[in-house]
Amino acid sequence: MLGAKVPDNVLVQKVSQMLVNHGFRPPCRITVSAHRGNVTLSGSLLYENQRRNAVRTAQAVSGVRRVIDQMKVQQHQIWADRFKPPPGQTRPTLPSKEPPAGKQ
Repeated sequence: MLGAKVPDNVLVQKVSQMLVNHGFRPPCRITVSAHRGNVTLSGSLLYENQRRNAVRTAQAVSGVRRVIDQMKVQQHQIWADRFKPPPGQTRPTLPSKEPPAGKQ
């Protein structure tokens, strides 16, 4: 027997708080939703090991029946977005290795 049924909104709050307590903060973006005790984790992570830890953390919350993992590991995209230059500013380019035209 699974014990007392925990309302979905309470599960979302508990799982979300546990994830924060276990260090899941930006640039990781995890969204928690629940339906009839089934908790869905979606969003983006930096590393694969964070996925396993997030799922285990959610499974440890009392009242969670099942964890559905819809998270994606997007290390490069998260860092690219984080260090995007302001609008109108371009990234510096490296000088060409070819000698200027007319000079050899």
